[in-house]
Amino acid sequence: MRRSYNRRDFLRRGAAMLGGLTLTAGLPMAAFAETGSSIEATRRWYALSLTREDGDNACRRHAANKLFADPIAADQHRAHPGCKCQVVVGGELPEHTWAGLFGDSRHVARSQVDRRWNWVATTLA
Repeated sequence: MRRSYNRRDFLRRGAAMLGGLTLTAGLPMAAFAETGSSIEATRRWYALSLTREDGDNACRRHAANKLFADPIAADQHRAHPGCKCQVVVGGELPEHTWAGLFGDSRHVARSQVDRRWNWVATTLA
């Protein structure tokens, strides 16, 4: 059986096909654009980690609150002489947050910050 199409049916089906092709072609680009925009550069920060569970109070407070820009700064700013805490990667921060805490990556203004400082808590929030 042959079905005859009039002009209105032909245009309606053509528009539906064109709309489907446009939607299908646009999906991969939309997915790529959204993925690309959500990727943000991050930077590592460093901390001191207790080597023993029964570390002294100074080491516990220092390890819980201090953030360092690099491992050298963490090693140089220990809680006390003779501290045996390990320097570890504390985590990663978005580039703009890291810069807000430590300064520009080319010129580090502060090598260490403390979570107990109001402006640091605000920057991390």
